[in-house]
Amino acid sequence: MNGSTSPHVVPAAPWRIFAANVTGRQHAARQEPGQDRFDVWTRFAPGSGRSILVAATADGAGSAAKSWAGAWAACRSIRQSIDSVLIEERLGAQAFHAHFWTDELIERFFRTAVRRIVRWSRAVNAAPQDLATTLNLALIGEDFARFARIGDGILGYYLNDSDGEWHVAIAPDTGEFAGETSFLTSSDGCERLRIVSLDHAPRRVLVATDGIGPILFDSRAGAIHSRFMNPLFEVLERNWGEMTSPDDRLARFLGSERVANVCSDDLTVVMASRFEGRPEVDESSEDR
Repeated sequence: MNGSTSPHVVPAAPWRIFAANVTGRQHAARQEPGQDRFDVWTRFAPGSGRSILVAATADGAGSAAKSWAGAWAACRSIRQSIDSVLIEERLGAQAFHAHFWTDELIERFFRTAVRRIVRWSRAVNAAPQDLATTLNLALIGEDFARFARIGDGILGYYLNDSDGEWHVAIAPDTGEFAGETSFLTSSDGCERLRIVSLDHAPRRVLVATDGIGPILFDSRAGAIHSRFMNPLFEVLERNWGEMTSPDDRLARFLGSERVANVCSDDLTVVMASRFEGRPEVDESSEDR
């Protein structure tokens, strides 16, 4: 196995959600915690039939002493910020439409994450740079999608079977040198924030940290491997009713020797597939 595996299968209509995190071999050998964190959940507008899927991944910097804590704080902050908008402010169904999710609002979420990381760094007697982390966000509604990122990772989507191809929502933010990227706590971190909007909702969504890149992403072409991703999704979708944590296929795949021989870094993958039918929404099954 490639380190410790944390699978995550979420029964959240109208989505099938598969997510798993595997600690990389290098960290596992040193008995260090993995530096990746993720969160994924759905929210529903009562009585309207509208829903939102939210997925976030964060990859702590390898050179930062407490980057795992920064990654955790970033994902936690995104959940708190979005749930504050959807639940505490009680905006109702209007918050489930595309026009509500402006670039300014999403930027606010990222800036709030930075402030929370700074506060958390003080609590653990560390510098903010010790909690350096990337942050990727996908927010998918019934007829729209928003993607946002600071740093590297993979943000992708698949529109429909007639298209048949995977598309990169936002290209990874890489620096001048190999392995270099931006972080939330970088001096220009929020200035490097990139946001992309779609006026339609994809059928499949992928949010991942860069550790899985050697398998899923062609860095030369800047493209996701459709011939790899489509069969993987099809296997997971076909076996949806049989998979229960912890023995699901995505987790086993990420922890396999086949993957470990190519990817030594932490691996975090969140995959979501919209049901082609419209199953009845159970509003009690929003969270993991």
